[in-house]
Amino acid sequence: MPKTFRIANWEEYQHGSGVKRTYPWIKLHGSLFRRPWFIKMKPVFRLATVCLLDYAKENHNKMPLDLEVFFQIYHIDSKSKEIQTWFNTLIENGFVASTKLAECYPNASPIREEKIREDKRRIPPTPLEGAWCAFEEMRKKIKKPLTGKARVLLSKKLQDLTNGNVQAKIEILNQSTMNCWQGLFALNAPDSRTIFKDSGQEMIEYSKRRKSDVSNEA
Repeated sequence: MPKTFRIANWEEYQHGSGVKRTYPWIKLHGSLFRRPWFIKMKPVFRLATVCLLDYAKENHNKMPLDLEVFFQIYHIDSKSKEIQTWFNTLIENGFVASTKLAECYPNASPIREEKIREDKRRIPPTPLEGAWCAFEEMRKKIKKPLTGKARVLLSKKLQDLTNGNVQAKIEILNQSTMNCWQGLFALNAPDSRTIFKDSGQEMIEYSKRRKSDVSNEA
């Protein structure tokens, strides 16, 4: 069996990662660019790290452990020794994982889930990321967890409601979280039942006025 490796926590990087099909795009998680080990890399290896996400997508996150082939596919020039140093950095910081890594790269540190969690704690989320996470946690508690499709639709709706204003996005997410609302609504939006009731009353009054106008015309 050929030795392979994978991106750790792949589900957090890509929508639809549990489906055995290839998407024409990849999703870049903003936290990657703020990680200290990524910032310290040479530009060529930052590019390689991003390309690795596309490589994982093309191989359903089961990539062969032939890194020189990977660099050739993406036309990235680098020395073999530097490639191994780069890959060891990914291993040590929990970005990639495999049960066979120790055999192929004996100098690499073992992969541990604790290391991954520690890395997440070390990088605080942005206020918007924190508000979104709180909203998702609330949906789980009310037993209405978000699906991948729901995340996409709600993200688009949030963008439409705020015209991209980050602070408005945070306030809308917090509003739904505090009220245990499944959806996202404009700030200080009245209760939906009130909207329905008011709309119904307006229709009744409009109907009465129309009847009165018809009688007067007759």
